[in-house]
Amino acid sequence: MEYTLWEFLQSNIAAEAKLLTNGTDFKNVYIKSISVQELPVDDFIQKDELVLSTAMGCLGNPASFTALLQAVKDAGAAALLLSFKAPNYVVPPEVIAYANSIGLSMFSIPWNLRFSDVQAAVHEAVKAKRLSVYQNLQTTLFNAFFESKPLSSAAAKISQSLNTPVEIVNASGQVLAQNGSIITGDSEDEKQNVKELEISIAGLLSGYLHIYTCVDAKDELYLSDNRESLLQKYVCFPLSLWFNRKNIEDLTTLRLKNDFVWDLAHNRDTPQIELLKQGARLHFNLQRPYTCAVLRMLPREHAKQIEEYSSEAATVSAQIEDLLIQSGKNGCPAVMVSSRTLDFIIYIGNPQISPEIATRAFLDRLHHQLTDAFPAYGFYWGISEITLKKPDFPQLYQNAALALQYCLQNGGTQYCFTYRDTKEAQIVSALSGNEKVRQIAEEFLRPLRKHNADSGTDLIETLAAFIHCNYNTSSTARMLHIHRQSLLYRLDKIKDLTGISLDDHRDLFLLEISLRIFSLYS
Repeated sequence: MEYTLWEFLQSNIAAEAKLLTNGTDFKNVYIKSISVQELPVDDFIQKDELVLSTAMGCLGNPASFTALLQAVKDAGAAALLLSFKAPNYVVPPEVIAYANSIGLSMFSIPWNLRFSDVQAAVHEAVKAKRLSVYQNLQTTLFNAFFESKPLSSAAAKISQSLNTPVEIVNASGQVLAQNGSIITGDSEDEKQNVKELEISIAGLLSGYLHIYTCVDAKDELYLSDNRESLLQKYVCFPLSLWFNRKNIEDLTTLRLKNDFVWDLAHNRDTPQIELLKQGARLHFNLQRPYTCAVLRMLPREHAKQIEEYSSEAATVSAQIEDLLIQSGKNGCPAVMVSSRTLDFIIYIGNPQISPEIATRAFLDRLHHQLTDAFPAYGFYWGISEITLKKPDFPQLYQNAALALQYCLQNGGTQYCFTYRDTKEAQIVSALSGNEKVRQIAEEFLRPLRKHNADSGTDLIETLAAFIHCNYNTSSTARMLHIHRQSLLYRLDKIKDLTGISLDDHRDLFLLEISLRIFSLYS
């Protein structure tokens, strides 16, 4: 919405202006600026500009006068205001006729009316009219918000008011609402400029307002630098209310989900049908198979230690929870997350095809994401069994928690323990307490220890790698970064020193138990 010639003529400053040409619909003639011009005009007049002139050098020369009129008309000026020193001067009829023929509105104003006063009045009026556009739009947006209208309604009102396509996106670039024809073609005729304005809440970026115009558009009314601050104040600020409301809704939903998953892991008292109803309200499918992973984050030795219930711990915990949820959206069909400061419970939906491979791959990716994002912390996992059975959520959690306990007691040599590992660990723990068994294990390993000390070749490491790779020589050689023939030589040496066969699964079982008893293999 622009200041019009009709509004100018109704103002006090134009009270004595006289129309010299035919009348027209002045309400549709826009004034965007004002200037004083004399011949030669050249390119000094802008489109929709109100031109003031004394017609210097034209008063006795109709040809020069019509040249001035033509230059003003060609520039797209709103109108021409003339001021003559001689009070009785009359514009020649042929000049007025020429102005009518080219459709240029021409007025006279008193000589004692200073051009500077007219300019100041017009500048102030244009500024006030333009500001009213933003003020009215702000009021409209506030009303829409308090009437609980959606963000798409806000986009429509902005687009209509500014007469240009607009788009509202979140901080990640996801389009939340748009209105108007946004052209994404490659040709020069189709391209559009976009002005990106930040939408912030308490100094924190929440999203962006995109305003589009054609590349060759000459009207920079809403995108010029001096109006960017107006858009920020009168448009982006009301939009932040929608983002703030969404943040509150998201936080409430997140807290409900967090508490629900925590209760799911710890509470057996809630009837199954009630759990299913609550889960459905939170968009959780509790009837599919799940794996439970329990995560503990601990500051590394060189890192600054933080109090478990401090604000810093809460901030880091929230960031990690966001990462866990986002990773679930990107890399797994279903993820349910709960946290209490430095502890996290994660239920991961198992796919029907290769559930163990897929779930372990997802957790491996997640572990690397966490260690990359938070290098000052170590992340330790306990993982329940991975099956396609109907889930018993408390039991899955207990099994994962037990695995985490063994992981933390392992002295940091492993960052992940599975429930299957804990079964083996319990068996090994029981065997370790038997002195006779420890003596047998020591008898197997003593010649290997002596060879290691004498030759510098670690046969115990070789044996542990061989068992870890399921007795596959090629995989073991790659793991140890040695040639396969070198590996075969070492394995033959182990046979000679221990007197047992590496082709007999019973002998291999004895060797593996011996390594586990002395924590030489995990």
